[in-house]
Amino acid sequence: MPLGHPLAQELGADYVSVALTSGGGRTVANVPDPAHPAGMHQSAADAPSRDGLTRQVWTRLPAARVARMGATTAAMVTAVVGVLGTLLAPVIATWTTKRQRAEERQAEEGRRVFEERRAAYGAMNRASRHFHTMLKDALHRMRDGVYTDDDRAQVEEARRDYRDRYAEAQMIVPEAVLRASRELNVVLAAIDATAKRIDRGLARERESADQALIDLKAAEPALTAMRRIMREDLGVAD
Repeated sequence: MPLGHPLAQELGADYVSVALTSGGGRTVANVPDPAHPAGMHQSAADAPSRDGLTRQVWTRLPAARVARMGATTAAMVTAVVGVLGTLLAPVIATWTTKRQRAEERQAEEGRRVFEERRAAYGAMNRASRHFHTMLKDALHRMRDGVYTDDDRAQVEEARRDYRDRYAEAQMIVPEAVLRASRELNVVLAAIDATAKRIDRGLARERESADQALIDLKAAEPALTAMRRIMREDLGVAD
C-alpha cells in the first residue's frame, strides 16, 4: 500500500502528493508506461532548479485547493505541536529543574572552596608573620642577654602554630602559593635552628644573634611575595 494512501482517503481532494528528488543537475524521472507492470518506467532527466521547485508545485495547484491545503496543514501542525507540548512539558520542566540544581550545587561548591582557601591563606599569612616577628624579637633579646623561659615558650608556640598552618595549607592551596611558602619556610626554619643553637651555647662558627638578624631579612621579600600570590589567587586587586 502506498504510504500516502491513508492520508488520501482521509483528506480526499485536499490531499496532495509531492515528491522532489533533486534540486539541479540530472535525476531520475518516472515516465507513465501502460505496458510496464508498474505502470511506469524510470529514465534520466534534467532536474528542475531549486528556485523553480516551489514555483512549479504551487502554480500547478488551484488557488482554492491551495487555501484548503494550507488551512488543513496549519490545523495538523497546530495539533502536533499541542500534543508534543503536552508530552514534553514535564520532561522539559524536570530537565530545567535538574540543571538549575546542578548549577546551584556547583556554585555552592565554588563558594565553599573559595572560603576554605581564603581561610587557609589568612591563617598561614598570620602564622608566618607572627613566627617571623617572634624570631626577630628573640634574637634581639639574645643579643642583649635578656632572653627568658617565657620568651622561649612564646617562640615555640609561634613555631608550632606556623608549622600546623603550613601543613594544612599544603593540602588545599595551589602550587604557586606552595612554592612561595616553601621559600619562606627555608629561611624561617634555618633562623629558628640557629637561634636554638645560640641559646644553648652551641653556635657554629660565625653564628651570632646579629648575623642571624641579618639573615632573617631574607624572609621579608619572601613574606611579601607569598602574600601577593595569595591575593592574586583570591582575585584581590592592588
